[in-house]
Amino acid sequence: MNCGSGWVVIEQYFHSGERRLVSILPPRTNKSEVARYVGQAYVDTHASVREKLTYKKGNEQLPAYAVSENAFDSVMHCGHEPFFVCFYSQKITLNKDLVKFQYKICVNHDD
Repeated sequence: MNCGSGWVVIEQYFHSGERRLVSILPPRTNKSEVARYVGQAYVDTHASVREKLTYKKGNEQLPAYAVSENAFDSVMHCGHEPFFVCFYSQKITLNKDLVKFQYKICVNHDD
């Protein structure tokens, strides 16, 4: 089933390669709202109580939980082992319990 486009947020473990779907956000959600959601979701899931209290005062105080974006606005990262990755997907499909999504990547052909 084709589900259209949207922001796909996954939790990924670097060492094991394990991935888990965290959320799918509407495609018209602006980039700053998506970044705010990704940061808050990561803190809610992986931070200690003390870190959660510090984060609520302003996330610039916790650089480990800052959301980084690529130069082309389609991928965001937050955290470290596990980390959250957020992709703007042009096409999301569902086949039974399997979610597939397509997103653009940038390649520098000069290298």
